[in-house]
Order: sequence, then structure tokens, then C-alpha cells
Amino acid sequence: MTAMRRCSVTVLLLTFCLAACAGTHPVAPGPIVPPAQNPPETNPPQPPPQTPSPPPRSTQTSARLDRVRELLRERRTEIKSSVRILEPGQTAPPSATDKLRDMRALPALVELLGAHDPDLLAVGGVFFGILLQDLDGGIAVAPLLVDQLTDADPARAAFACDALGYLGWADARVHLQALRDDPRVVPGFAGEPTVGWFADQALQLLDKAGR
Repeated sequence: MTAMRRCSVTVLLLTFCLAACAGTHPVAPGPIVPPAQNPPETNPPQPPPQTPSPPPRSTQTSARLDRVRELLRERRTEIKSSVRILEPGQTAPPSATDKLRDMRALPALVELLGAHDPDLLAVGGVFFGILLQDLDGGIAVAPLLVDQLTDADPARAAFACDALGYLGWADARVHLQALRDDPRVVPGFAGEPTVGWFADQALQLLDKAGR
């Protein structure tokens, strides 16, 4: 009897221990699954930046430039034409120079100068310099003319020399002196004058003006 009780107690103790061990036995961790993530947002490709095109030239501006070119060609015709004798009481019609003055054409002339317009070049630097004086544009335009003294085209350099000489711009002196020995021949003139000759003529005009 005693032996049976001991056996029962032993079984109970084993059962209790197994149950206790089963409750505290560590469980092997399973694989760690990272949380679901949304795919990174991708921005759609952007078109390359475009350089804005310059605004179209207005019809009014184009017409004004065309009118100035027309008057410059008219001025060339006046230079080549013979002197017209007026009858008593007859008034001379306005010349191309008068029309350019009346137009206050300085902005258009500056634009044509920057573009090396052949119609402006054809009237000559002397006329251009005198016209700039009439339009009070010498101070504004003289630096542009100085830049053209070193132009690769000798005709443009000679044009700038003539214009600066008649403008009497004293600051041009040092630039003109640098051209006195320029041997490039300027086409279209009798005697094949050089750029240096035109520079010398301009310096003489500055001397006469006391500049």
C-alpha cells in the first residue's frame, strides 16, 4: 500500500514537473519578416529646360528700321546728284538728313551700327558723325564706335575713325593713336588710303577742336 502511494506521488510529481517545464520552455523564434514597404516614388522624367526665344520684333520697329535704311539710301543719292539751283521763291524739299532728324532716328541708327548694316556703312562715317551731333547722340554712340576701331573689316574701322573725328570725342584719342600705323587698305577710295590714314585724319580733327 505504501509502495503504491509512493508511486502515485512520484507520477504526480513527474506530471507537475513536465507541465511546468512545458509552460516555460522557450520557443525558437521564427524568421523575422520585415514590414511591407511601399515602392519608392519615382518622379516622371522632366523635359530639359528650354531657352526662351527672343520676342518677335514688332511690326512698328521693323518698319522704322526699313524707313531709316530707305533714308540712308536716299542720302547717298543726294550726295551723288548734282547741285539743284532753286528759282526765286522756291523752297528746297527736305533732305534725307532733315527727315532723319525729324524722325529722331538715333535708336534705329544705333541698332544699325551694331548690326554692321551696309546701308549705314555706305553713307560714310563723316555723315554719320555729323548726324549724331545733330541728334545729340555722340556721348551714347561714341563707345560703340571705339569698339569698331578694331574691327577685322578695314572699311568698318575707317568708318569709325571718320565718325569719331567729327564727333570730337576726346576719349577716342588714345584708340586712334594706336591705329596710326595700321597698314590695311580701305577699299572703295581713290589712292588706296589705309586705316592708319583715316585714324590720322580723325586725330587732326580732334586737334582742331581742341580735344
